[in-house]
Amino acid sequence: MKNKTIVSLKNYHTFHLEISAESVLPIKSIVELTSYFINKENQRKWIVLGEGSNVIFSNHFEGDVLIMKIIGIEVLEDSTSYQTLRVNAGTNWHEFVKYCVEKNLGGVENLALIPGTVGASPIQNIGAYGVEVKDVIKQVNAIKLNDLTQVHYSNSDCNFDYRDSIFKNELKNKVIITSVDFMLTKKSFYSLNLSYKPVIDFLTKSDIKEPKIKDVFDAVLSIRSSKLPNPDEIGNSGSFFKNPIIAKSKFDVLRQNYAYIPYYELPNEEIKIPAGWLIEKAGWKGYRKNDVGVYPKQALVLVNYGNAIPEEVINLVNKIKISVNKMFSISLQTEVNII
Repeated sequence: MKNKTIVSLKNYHTFHLEISAESVLPIKSIVELTSYFINKENQRKWIVLGEGSNVIFSNHFEGDVLIMKIIGIEVLEDSTSYQTLRVNAGTNWHEFVKYCVEKNLGGVENLALIPGTVGASPIQNIGAYGVEVKDVIKQVNAIKLNDLTQVHYSNSDCNFDYRDSIFKNELKNKVIITSVDFMLTKKSFYSLNLSYKPVIDFLTKSDIKEPKIKDVFDAVLSIRSSKLPNPDEIGNSGSFFKNPIIAKSKFDVLRQNYAYIPYYELPNEEIKIPAGWLIEKAGWKGYRKNDVGVYPKQALVLVNYGNAIPEEVINLVNKIKISVNKMFSISLQTEVNII
């Protein structure tokens, strides 16, 4: 691992802000990871990134940025109906999804095209089109930083919740995920998740009456590509805000003024409302000032048209939060981590 002095992070996170760090260190093995913490200065700051798809840097980072490059997929168990895979943390998430689809393993096809790496997926409990990654995680493997030993967390240990986990809370900066074990279902024993209308509409329009795993994968690819910008072309971090969850009693009041508000019913008398709809209704869809804006095709996505600066992004985030709260009495929370 070779240290660099003052490095641009523009190409190390998908929002592509021109921001810098003291050094960028690729981590290609668990040995390199543990060696870094053995040898680092005690007070030196650090952060681990995969592809930087869920982070915004607000200032120059005075420390080391560790880029997780431990990649690869290993079959741990192959039974009649399931296959358990150990996937290293630096593996590209979408490439892993494609691998599963090609092997006719069901469980992650609804999560196609989500940017980032496998190691980041349990932290955020990524989800899309009716599926969350917690549904297929068997175990998360990590390095415990207080003694640099390997530790394993079962699904129940992870305290998964909507876009949340123990790794964002109690274990933040205490462990580093090195791999994730997934239990995928073989096609003959698998039931597709077709709970989201856009997926059903795509399959119907394509005249697919008996969809297979790849059909759902293709549907998600088409839907996401049609409304979300490619980070290689326009800097963005995907969905910037969480979809808020409110009590049904509050939703009933809200619907008196907004009869056509979209929603999803959850257990325990709770309702999930699309944050993109709230942001669009508040007038932000397509907004642009200088090189920061709200994507014209999807109000949930903030974008960098080339030379946005962190202060402009954070100002826009705060303005959106204030206006949505004023209009709907709903507090938006960011899905993206602002550092």
